[in-house]
Amino acid sequence: MANEEDEQGFKRMWEDAQHRFEQKTKKSLVQQKNPSLENVLKKLDERFNDDNPDSGGKQQRVKQLASNVLKLIQLLGGIAAQGASIVFGPATQCFSAIDFLLDIPARISRFHDDLARLFAEISTFLQVFKIYQRIEDFTTVNVELKRSTHKLMILFVDICALSIDYFSGSRFRKILSDAKLALFEDDVGVKAKLEEFKILIGHQGQISDAVTLEHVLRSEQEQKGSLKKVLDMLKKSSDDTDWKLHEVNEKLERVDNNTNILAKYATASNNQKEQQDRIEQICKTLSVEATAIDELVKKSLQIQISSQEYTGSWLEDIDVYKSWTDLESKCDPTLWLCGDSGTGKSHLAFTIINGFMKRYSSANSKSMRVSAAFYRYVRNDKRPRDDIIKYSLRCIAAQLAKQNTVYMKKLSSHLESIDPSTVRQKIGGDLFRELIHPPNMNDMSDIAYVLLFDGIDQLSEDEAHQLAGAIHAMKTSTVRILMTGTADNLRFCSDSTGQTSGLAPHINVAERNLPDIERFVDCEIKRCNALHGDRDEVSRIVAKVREDLPTYSKGNFKDAEQIIGQVSDAVESELTEEEIEDIISGKTLKDVQSLINELSDTLNAQETGQLNELLIWTLYGYQLFNVEEMEAALFMRTSRKPFQPLRKKVGEKYRSILEIDPDNDCLRMKNGDFEDFFWDSIREPQSAGKDTEEDPKISMTVKIDHVSRSHVQRFFWDLSEKVVLDKFAFTAPTTGPEPKAKISANMTEAHLTIAKRCFDLLLDEPNEETKILGGYALQWLPAHLKDLRRENNEGFLRPAEKEEIVESLISLLQSPDTVETHLNEKFLRSGGWLNESEADAIGGWLEDSEATSELRRSTDKLRRKERSWLKRVDLGGWLLALNDIAKMIACQWLCYRTFPAPSLFDWIDIFLTRVAEKQGQDCAAEESESSGANQTKADQELTNNIDIPAEDVLPTQARVLRAAKWAEKEAGTTKDSLYYERLGYTYLGLQEHDCSIAAFVKAKDLPNSSWTVSNGLAEAYSEASKKDLAVKEMDLAIASLRSKGSAVDGTNDLVSNLYMSAMLHKDLKHTAESIDQLREAIQLDAYHYESYYQLLRVLIDSNAESEAFSLLNEMDAEPAKELKLTRLGAMLIEFLDSNCDLERFQTIFHMTRHDNLFNVILQTLERIIAFAPINISTSKGIVLRHAYGVALAGYSIQEKHLDSALSQWRKCCELGILSQAWEDWDEAYQAAKRIFVLHLATAKSAQSSADDIEVCSTELNDLVERIQMRYPWVGFRLRLLLASFHKSIGRQKEAHELLLNDMKSGFDLLSDDDPGNDWVGYSMIADILMHTGDDLNALSAWSLRGPSERYGASIDFPSTPTPCECDVCDKPVLWGDGIWFCKMCYWVGFHDGCLPKLRSGQINRYICSQDHDWLHVPSWIDEYKATGDGKVHVGGEIQDGQRVEGHIVPIEEWLDTVREKWGIEKFTPVIHIEEGY
Repeated sequence: MANEEDEQGFKRMWEDAQHRFEQKTKKSLVQQKNPSLENVLKKLDERFNDDNPDSGGKQQRVKQLASNVLKLIQLLGGIAAQGASIVFGPATQCFSAIDFLLDIPARISRFHDDLARLFAEISTFLQVFKIYQRIEDFTTVNVELKRSTHKLMILFVDICALSIDYFSGSRFRKILSDAKLALFEDDVGVKAKLEEFKILIGHQGQISDAVTLEHVLRSEQEQKGSLKKVLDMLKKSSDDTDWKLHEVNEKLERVDNNTNILAKYATASNNQKEQQDRIEQICKTLSVEATAIDELVKKSLQIQISSQEYTGSWLEDIDVYKSWTDLESKCDPTLWLCGDSGTGKSHLAFTIINGFMKRYSSANSKSMRVSAAFYRYVRNDKRPRDDIIKYSLRCIAAQLAKQNTVYMKKLSSHLESIDPSTVRQKIGGDLFRELIHPPNMNDMSDIAYVLLFDGIDQLSEDEAHQLAGAIHAMKTSTVRILMTGTADNLRFCSDSTGQTSGLAPHINVAERNLPDIERFVDCEIKRCNALHGDRDEVSRIVAKVREDLPTYSKGNFKDAEQIIGQVSDAVESELTEEEIEDIISGKTLKDVQSLINELSDTLNAQETGQLNELLIWTLYGYQLFNVEEMEAALFMRTSRKPFQPLRKKVGEKYRSILEIDPDNDCLRMKNGDFEDFFWDSIREPQSAGKDTEEDPKISMTVKIDHVSRSHVQRFFWDLSEKVVLDKFAFTAPTTGPEPKAKISANMTEAHLTIAKRCFDLLLDEPNEETKILGGYALQWLPAHLKDLRRENNEGFLRPAEKEEIVESLISLLQSPDTVETHLNEKFLRSGGWLNESEADAIGGWLEDSEATSELRRSTDKLRRKERSWLKRVDLGGWLLALNDIAKMIACQWLCYRTFPAPSLFDWIDIFLTRVAEKQGQDCAAEESESSGANQTKADQELTNNIDIPAEDVLPTQARVLRAAKWAEKEAGTTKDSLYYERLGYTYLGLQEHDCSIAAFVKAKDLPNSSWTVSNGLAEAYSEASKKDLAVKEMDLAIASLRSKGSAVDGTNDLVSNLYMSAMLHKDLKHTAESIDQLREAIQLDAYHYESYYQLLRVLIDSNAESEAFSLLNEMDAEPAKELKLTRLGAMLIEFLDSNCDLERFQTIFHMTRHDNLFNVILQTLERIIAFAPINISTSKGIVLRHAYGVALAGYSIQEKHLDSALSQWRKCCELGILSQAWEDWDEAYQAAKRIFVLHLATAKSAQSSADDIEVCSTELNDLVERIQMRYPWVGFRLRLLLASFHKSIGRQKEAHELLLNDMKSGFDLLSDDDPGNDWVGYSMIADILMHTGDDLNALSAWSLRGPSERYGASIDFPSTPTPCECDVCDKPVLWGDGIWFCKMCYWVGFHDGCLPKLRSGQINRYICSQDHDWLHVPSWIDEYKATGDGKVHVGGEIQDGQRVEGHIVPIEEWLDTVREKWGIEKFTPVIHIEEGY
C-alpha cells in the first residue's frame, strides 16, 4: 500500500495534469460529470457506426480501437488506485478526456484516419498491461509500478488534450482542404508525447523485470489459484509484446534486416561429426584453440548487435570503397579504415563485410562463394608477442575452414602432407600463401575471401611491419583485406611495403562519419530521461545538442557519448544554458586519466584499495568473475566483509569505471578506453645497483671531537642503558600528510596480487567466505606464475617478491592436504599443473637461481628438510616437486570414495606418463614387458581367463596396473576390499568391463566389503550385457541398505539403487518388479522425479494408462520442494537436465492431449517460462520454450495455438543466437526447423493469401541468415528448407539461386583428389536436387552415396547399417533396405513400415507432417547390383514417390547433365610439368 506521502505526490501530479488540460482545451476535467466506462462506450457506439456511407468502415475501426484503449485504461486505473484511498479517480479523468474527444465528430466528420492512428498507437503500447487483468485478486502493488502507471495515465490525458486542441482548431480545417494527415507532425506535439509514452512503457517493463510479478502482485488468495490465472494473462501478453527480450530483439532485428554475418555461405556436410573432427585436427595442427575461434565469433556478434542502424550508408559515395567491393576491378585488394579510438572503425568494418557478402549472396553477373574471417588484436594478448602475427593468420585460416567445406578439405589434406612444425615456423607472406591458398587448391575462380585485421594500433611497429609484409605478399583478385588502425599505422605500413603511389587505399573514418554520429546522438538523447520534457529550456538544449554536437565531436562516438552524459547530468543539476553550451562544445571533455583522477578524488583510501582489487581480477583474471566471487576476493584482501554490498558500490561509487553484466552477473569494465589505460600502465623496473641482497641493517658513525674521556664514557654508558632497557621514545616523523592512495592496476602487481591470493587460499584453512574461489586458485595459479615469469624477465619484480613466490610455491607443493580441500573433477581430468605451459611455470620458478639463492643459503628462511627437498627437485626434475601431491591423489584414488575413481586415475596416469617421458623411457613397451612378470598373485587374479586381444586392452590395463603399483610403493596403499572396489570403478570408467568385473568380485571376497561393491558389480554386469546377474547384485546392495535403517544418506542411496534395479527389471521385461521398486523409491523420496517419469513409462508401455493418469493427477495435486510449482511442474523442469531431446515432454503431451490435464500442463509450462529468467538457466529456458511450442503446435487441437507456438520458437532462435553454448545453437536450429514446417504448411494451404505467404517468406529468409551466423554447420540444412519453401510457392528460380554455391561445393568434392569424401559430395547433390523438385536426379545421386567401405558396407552384407535412422522407430536403416526421405524436411526418413504410421497419425512424436511429400530411395545394394560399378540409374518417371523404369548410363555422363542444368562448368585439373621434361 502506498504511504501518505506517495498518495499526496500522486494527487499533485494529477492536479498539474488537470491544469494543463484546462489551459489547452478550455475544458475542466474536474467539473465534468464523472463518466463511467459503460457511458463512454455507449457514446462511442452512438457516434461511430457504419451507417455513414462515406466512412468506408473507418468509423468501425475507430470504435474498435478506442474500445480497446478504454478497457486498458480501466485496467491501469485499477493498478493506480490499488491499495490507496485515492479520491480523484485516475481512470475517471481519462474517461472524461476521451469523452471530450468523442464530442468532436458531431462538428467535424473527416478525421477518422487521424483518430484511428492515434488510438492504434496507444493501444499497441498499452498491450503490455494486459498482464494485470486479474489485479482485483491482489492486495499489494509495488509503489514504483504504481508511480509509473500514474505517469502513463497522465500522459494519456495530455495526448487527448493536444488532440482536442488540434481537431477543434483552425489548423485542422486548413489541413482538411489539403487532404493531409497532420496530427502527427512535429509541431502539433502528439508525436513527441507518443514517443514519451513509449519510453515510459519501456520504463515500466524494466520495473516488471526488476520486481518480478511475484513481488509486484502479492496475493492473499494465491493458494486458491489466482496466481495461475495472472500467469495465464502474462503468457498471452508476452506472446505479443516479448517484454522480457524487447531490447535485445530490437537490436537483433536491426542486425538481421540490414546485415549478413561472416558465416553466411558456410557449407556443411551431412556428417557433422567428421567435419568437426577435421576442424579440430586443423586447429591442432595450426596450434589454434577452438575456444579462441568461438571468442572471435562472439566478439563479431557483439559489435554488430551494438551497431547503429544504417551505419556506413555514406560509403556508396566513396570511389575507393566501390572499387574495393568490385571483385572484377583491378584495384588494390587492401582497404584501410583510419581513425583514432572511438571513431567506429570496427563497426564500420563489419558493415563493409556484410555489404560485401550481400552483394555476392544472390544471382549476380558473376556468382561467387564468399567466406569471411577476422582477427582482433588486443594490447594485453597473453600469447607470446613474437608469435602474435603468425597466430592471427592461423586463426584466419581456421575460421575459413569452418565456413567452407571445400577449403576445409583442401587445407586439411595439405596439412596432413607436411610436418606441422613447418607451418608454425613459416613467417609472413609464406605462411599467408600456405594457408589462404594451399597448393592443392587449384580452382579458385568462383571463391573469394574477405579478411578483416582489426586493431593494428594495438601492435608494435615490428608486429605491424610483419603483418603488412604478409598481406602485401598475398594480394590476389579474389582476396579482399580490411585493416583498421590510426593514420600513423597507415603511413608506417605503406612505407614498410614500398607503396609506390603514396599511402595505401584508405578511408579516414572521422572525416566521413558525420551521418553516423548524427544518428548516434539522436539515439543517445532518447536514452537520457533528463533530456525529455516540456520545458522550453530543455527543448533548446536538446536542439543545441542535435545541431552542434555531431560537429564538435569530430567523428568520435566516445566523445559524443561522454558529452551527452555530461549534458544530462548538467540538466539534472540545473546548470545554466551557457554552462551547458560549453559542455556541448567539448570544452569540458576529459581524457581517461582525468576521469580516473576525478573518481579518485571521491574515494577514500579503503575504497581505492577495494576498487584496485576489483580491477586486477576483472582485467587480469583468466575467467569472468561474478559478484559473489568478487566479494570473496575482497574478503581475502582485508579478512572481513565490506560494510556495503558490492553490487551497490559498483552501481554507485565505481559506476564510472565498472559495471555488472546483466546477462551473467559478472563485473566488466565500462569501456575499452579504461582497459587500454590500465593495460598500458607499467610498474617501474627496480633501480639498477640498489642493494637488496643483504638483510636490512642500521649503521651509525659517531664522531668524537674535543670531548673528555669521562664524557665519552658517560655517553656510551647512557647509550647502552637506553638500548638494554628499551628507553628510546621513537615518534613518527612529521614530514607532512600521508600520500593519497591511487587507482592503479598494472600487469605486474595484478598477477603478483592474484598469485598471492591464490597461495593464501590454498595454504590457509578452508573458509566459507572464500571457498568459492578455491577452484579458480587451483586451476589458474600456474598461469599467473607463468605471467610473473614474463614480468620477471622484463625486470619488473623485486628480489623479495621473487623469494616470496618461491617460498609460497614450495610450501604449497609440500602441503598436499591443503590442495586436497580444493580438488575438483575439472582439475583432475585435465591433468591440472601437468601440461607443458604449467610445467614451465612451476619448474621455471623452482629452477630460478636468483629467486632461490637466498632461500638455499639462509637457515632462517628455509628449514633443512625443505632445502633438502629443493635439492632433490634439482636432481630429479621439476616433476618430482609434484610427487607429494601425486601421492595424495593416489590415496584419494584407492583409499577413499570422495571423487570418482576414473577422474583420479586420469591425473595419476598423466603424471606417470610425464615422468616416463622426462626420463626418456618408452612407457608402453616397458610396462607391457613387466606387467606379467612383476604382478603379484592378487594382480594376476584380475587378468586370469580374460580372452581379449592384447593390442586392444593391454595398454589400458597396463596403465592402470602401473598406477596401482606406483601408488602402493609411493603412497602405501593396501590391497583391501576398497582398493579392488576402486580399481573396479576405474576399469568401468575405461570401458574395460571384464577387468572391472574381476576387480569387483575380488573386492566382494575380502573382509569389510561394502554395498557399493555389489552396486559397482551390477553396473559392470549391465554394461557387459549380463543383466540377469546385474539384478542379483542389485538385490544384494538393496538388502544391505535396507538393513542400515532410515539414515538420510542411506535413504538417498537406497532410492538410487531401487531406481537402478527397476531399470534393469524394465530391460528384462519384469514389469511388476520394476513398478514395485519405482513406487518404493517414490515413497522414500517424493521428489525423485526420475522415478516418477520412469514409472509413467512403464505404466504406459504395459497399457496401464488409467494408473498413469492417476499418477499424473497425484503429482499435479502435490507441491514441489522448491519453487511454487506442483510436482508435475518440477518433473517437467527436471526433464531439462536429462538431455532427452524433447522425447520425455512429447511422451507426456501425447498421453494427455485429449484430457483436461493437457491444459494443466500448458498452464504449468506457461508459469515456468514466466519465471524462467529467475529460476532456470538460459539454456534450459530455450529447451522449455521449444517444448512448449511443440505442445501447442503438435498436440493441441486449437488452431490459435499455432501462432503462440511460432512465438515460442522465435524466442528459442533469438536466445540461441545470443548464447555461446553449442547446445543452445542446436536447439535454436531445431526450433527453426519447426518454424519452417509451419510456414510450409501455410504456403501449401489454399486459404493462405499472397500477403500471408510473403510474410512467411520474409521471416524464413531472415531466419536462415540469423541462425547460420552463429551456427555455420546448419547453414546448408536451412538453405535446403528455404529452397523447399520457394519450390512450394512456385519460385523455382529462387530455389536454384539459393543453392547454386552449395551445388558447386558438392561437385568440388567429387572432382578433388580425395575419393574418400565423394559420398559427402553425392549426399549434398542428392539433398539439393530433392529439395528443388528434381526427384529423378535426386534418386540417382542418393544411389551413389553407398554402399561405401567407409561404413563397412558390402554387396555381400546388406544387413550392415547405414548412417541413417528411422525417425519413428529409431532403428538403423540397412544398406539392403530402402528408405522414405521427406522432401520438405532435412534428413528425416522412415522405414517402409513406419511411414504409414506417420500418415495415419499413429506416432506420439511431433515430426515431419502428414501432408508432406516423400521420396523413396530403394535399397543401395539392389541399385549397385543393377547398375554395376561406374554407372547409375537415371530417367523414368516418379509414381507415388518411387522411380518407374529408366535406364543406366555412366556416372560422368549423368553428372554432366546435372552440371549443364545448373550452369556449372566442369573442373579441368591443372597439370604441372616439371622442368626438364
